[in-house]
Amino acid sequence: MEKATYYSDKRHLVYKSPDFDGQGRILLSDEVECQYDRKKQNHILREIGLKRKGKTPEVFSWKNPVHVQTYLSLLMGECIRVTAIIQDLNYPDSCPRCIIYIANPYSISIPEIIPGNEYVDLDGTTVTRISSYYYKPIVIYKDPHFNKEQLVACFYSNGIEYLYCSRKRECVLKELGLKSYGGSYTERFSWDNPSHVQAYLSVLMGKCIFVTAIMKACDYGDGYPYWMIYIQDAQDADCDGEFFDDELDE
Repeated sequence: MEKATYYSDKRHLVYKSPDFDGQGRILLSDEVECQYDRKKQNHILREIGLKRKGKTPEVFSWKNPVHVQTYLSLLMGECIRVTAIIQDLNYPDSCPRCIIYIANPYSISIPEIIPGNEYVDLDGTTVTRISSYYYKPIVIYKDPHFNKEQLVACFYSNGIEYLYCSRKRECVLKELGLKSYGGSYTERFSWDNPSHVQAYLSVLMGKCIFVTAIMKACDYGDGYPYWMIYIQDAQDADCDGEFFDDELDE
């Protein structure tokens, strides 16, 4: 990374999503901390395995988009997606604030499985024999940070259902303002949606995780789809000490 790009005397960009379009809501980190009860904030941080102070990787950072996205989704009771973060140093150095751009999680493009179309695996190889009821794993989502060598684990969606009881899963979805079925399209949890999956698994596992790829497949035996979730450590997305030499087009 090059040196920081400044947007005013004391502002610089620390994170920008590849599909950032300047749309959506804007939140200020200091206002968020004042608006919500401190006990609730601390409870949410504990839920996802983070804390406020210390020198360990588990310390929450407003400059880490994975931390912020999961934290705000739980705090606000709705699943959101962080598209940009600007650090504002117009305040005392001991207490800088961040400007957070957030978008609806459905603004990300998720491919529809259509027989006859071409799809690829994680290596970019074309996957053949795509039908409505059988296909090998294909990429639904792949983050720019994806790195095979830094993968921590791969979870299967049907395996998650065996690991955690239905009551706990439903409680987590409720915290995020989502449902397993029923309601409108925007209220239903989707394994295709990385924002949903990242927040959902972070709470279930009690640790803030970073979803860097999602693959979808369909079992020939029963015709039901399943998903493979690739995760990396949340610190792989941390922007502490690094700044993007880029422009934030608004």
